[in-house]
Amino acid sequence: MQNNGYEIVHFQPNMTEGVLRVLSYLWGNEEERNHHYFEWKYNLNPYADTPLGIVALFGRRIVGFRGYFAMRYKISGTENSIVILCPGDTCVDPDHRRKKLSMLMGNMAMTDYAGTYPLFFNFSSNRLSTPGYLKMGFVPLASKRYLNWYTLPGLIRFILASWNKGKEATTIKADEFGGIEVSKKPKPKVMAELALCQQHPSGIIYPDQDEHFFQWRFANHRKKYVFYYCKDKTRIKGYLVIRVSPSSGRGFIIDYNALNTDVAKRLISFPLKHNHFNVVSISAYSNTHNFTPALKKSGFRQRSILRIIERRIEGEWPLLLRPVREIFTEQDYYLGNLDIRHINNWALKEICSDGT
Repeated sequence: MQNNGYEIVHFQPNMTEGVLRVLSYLWGNEEERNHHYFEWKYNLNPYADTPLGIVALFGRRIVGFRGYFAMRYKISGTENSIVILCPGDTCVDPDHRRKKLSMLMGNMAMTDYAGTYPLFFNFSSNRLSTPGYLKMGFVPLASKRYLNWYTLPGLIRFILASWNKGKEATTIKADEFGGIEVSKKPKPKVMAELALCQQHPSGIIYPDQDEHFFQWRFANHRKKYVFYYCKDKTRIKGYLVIRVSPSSGRGFIIDYNALNTDVAKRLISFPLKHNHFNVVSISAYSNTHNFTPALKKSGFRQRSILRIIERRIEGEWPLLLRPVREIFTEQDYYLGNLDIRHINNWALKEICSDGT
């Protein structure tokens, strides 16, 4: 595809260095770190046969990239599974911006990916990107707001640590404490077994968390995680994964599974009681029947001083989705009888996002 001297093409492995040069405007200038992240996110993604990305060329020079992060989901009550694409990592060389390259790359993805993938799901909308996605036909599914837990001293420490950037505010010791194991490492087999035990109402779209998923998902070395495992004498009965923001002492609950509500309560309460974080947050769309009572009892709340501050500074932006087809009909919003535009038809957690 050519437009005003620009050529829009599919990513090829020999383009990696040029793409990483462009992505440095988005990711920063740590070359080795960026290379490993690109390798994990695109080359090693188990749900795509080849790296999914669109490249903009000006002559022979790579001046733009738009990547797509693949995730597999299942539909409860059926044997069906689907792979959904998350648009992300869109960047254009500063000398070539305002040329509609982002839109052109997105249009090519719609045209060429529609035969394989049914749906785009955007977890990373923000003030700058959301208007463009809405113009491309994406529709809001739910707000990305957080439920937060903190004490007043914790909130003060969080604010002070946020101002004092560069110093690590969170250090958590890996150990075992009376049936709760705190670890820096995932247990993919156990976590997959627990995910398989979860009961979803019929007709719910939920992430396919098998052992291969966990082996790959937590190989993202750009992020720090703490894993909590609830154990008895014979087995692990639940787990909780918290993504750590070291400089502020904030933890984000991104994944969890438990055999029952009592296990969920033990997992939630442990890092709170032991003051592992100044603030603990979980996306409001991440609640499930096991964890909702535990979150409420532990004091997680939507209305808080922190939320008011963050809304004023950052705004609140939606999860966005649309069918992959460039030209689509009302029926393309349905998977069987499920309308994908209703949040109640999804069981989502922040681990689904490419940003965690």
